[in-house]
Amino acid sequence: MVKPFRIGIWIDENDLPETGGGFSYTQRLVNAIDNREFDQSLEIYFIGFNLEANFKKKTINLPYKKNYLSSKIVNFLHKFFRINIERNNFSKIQDKSKALLKENHIELIFYPDPHVRIENFPYIIVNWDLGHKSSLAFPEFSMNNQYKFRSRNSIKNLNEAIFVCCESEQGKTEVEKYLQINPDRLKILPIFPGKIIEESIIEEIPAWFNQNQFYFYPAQFWPHKNHYNLILGFNEMLKKSEYKNFDLILTGSDKGNLDYIKSIIESLKLSDRIRITGFIKNEELKWLYKNAVGLVYPSFLGPTNMPLLEANALGCNIACSNLSGHRELLGKSAVYFDPKSPQSICEAMIETYNSRTTIKDKIDLNLNDNISILNQIFIDSIPIRRNWGFFDKIR
Repeated sequence: MVKPFRIGIWIDENDLPETGGGFSYTQRLVNAIDNREFDQSLEIYFIGFNLEANFKKKTINLPYKKNYLSSKIVNFLHKFFRINIERNNFSKIQDKSKALLKENHIELIFYPDPHVRIENFPYIIVNWDLGHKSSLAFPEFSMNNQYKFRSRNSIKNLNEAIFVCCESEQGKTEVEKYLQINPDRLKILPIFPGKIIEESIIEEIPAWFNQNQFYFYPAQFWPHKNHYNLILGFNEMLKKSEYKNFDLILTGSDKGNLDYIKSIIESLKLSDRIRITGFIKNEELKWLYKNAVGLVYPSFLGPTNMPLLEANALGCNIACSNLSGHRELLGKSAVYFDPKSPQSICEAMIETYNSRTTIKDKIDLNLNDNISILNQIFIDSIPIRRNWGFFDKIR
């Protein structure tokens, strides 16, 4: 009798809500996996370093003892004695983890994000974007060795995967284009809204809300999020008398660009019209979705973005950048603009307001469908992975 195929779903114990859409994605996907029965040929486990979360499915806790030597001592030992403490510690962790996975007959790891934690162990991986290739030369993609780091990781992590799960057809096209990966190894696992759309999240009006009509943009303050052109576009809209009392609410954590954006707001004398809230809780974010004139989403980075689906699910009108992935995702249920053009952004915001009672097409997205797709991806991996046992080196 053939034994069930055991898959370990990776859980990152360091994942925090402040990390943004990545946290929302993995949190909801992992919860859906935990509550779903998979094909009888599969056995699903949750695995990770120092797991503390409770799951319905079985877990395997991989021990991970951090090295608490000071960085000065570690650098001294490496410089003068060629002793690489960090690398040695990493190798020991890897060896122990793989031994424990083999002991529990885990044959494959599923990473619900684009990061590999266990080297030389078969895996399926989710890829969200190739922004360093597909977008423009923003600092987070091109400076401080970020381009080299991202290129090396994407080439290694995606090329070594049994399957790569892309969030859209456009995402699959980008992986084929920029990494030349065999399309037979690329699967579509559609992006979905975050947990915020669920009924268990009760909307809550923010204490700071001032009763004005408003647009809002939930995005961390990265340069590629394009707050600059949005602010210029919003300023153009305010010059028109019928829209002069509108507000713009910007939510999200600072990623190094917030002070600059604040300086733009101050230079345009918009401090009384633009509110920067920082990171807010889901209850307040849900209230913003349900009460805004519209979501305005000028990001340069795609192919897709989760807040667009959240807005659609919660009945919030949408104006967004005219990325191919956004059009694939939303079709006729959004107003599109050129993210490089403040005037285009201004016109789209006005159109969104004037069309707010007509752009209400809901996108049919059921997370159960995603889990069914994932179930089939796991099954498809069996005749590939079962061609070898457990080994680290090619002889």
